[in-house]
Amino acid sequence: MRLTNFGPNETEIQINGLTLFFSYSTLVAVQQGNDLYDDDKVFITEKFWSKTTTRHIGGFLGRRDVPEHDRIRVPQAFLDEEVPLRVNATGDLHSIWLASWAA
Repeated sequence: MRLTNFGPNETEIQINGLTLFFSYSTLVAVQQGNDLYDDDKVFITEKFWSKTTTRHIGGFLGRRDVPEHDRIRVPQAFLDEEVPLRVNATGDLHSIWLASWAA
């Protein structure tokens, strides 16, 4: 596990093949990519929190050089409910999104 602070209210945590990005104390983006899954999709909250959080998300995407076609906007509930399960288990977050959430 690796924790990186990019400012007083921007935190990135790398754990179990996921990169979790927090603005303030809220999980707002997740990138999946490791040896098990050749999938660098980034799941970004579709919820508007604030101009500052929007700027934080933009910085995260810029630092990670994520092209537009690899960005998936998801409900905040997906980040809140599915990501904690994935951190503690195996499973492809993109497949979970497609099977259970994307309708």
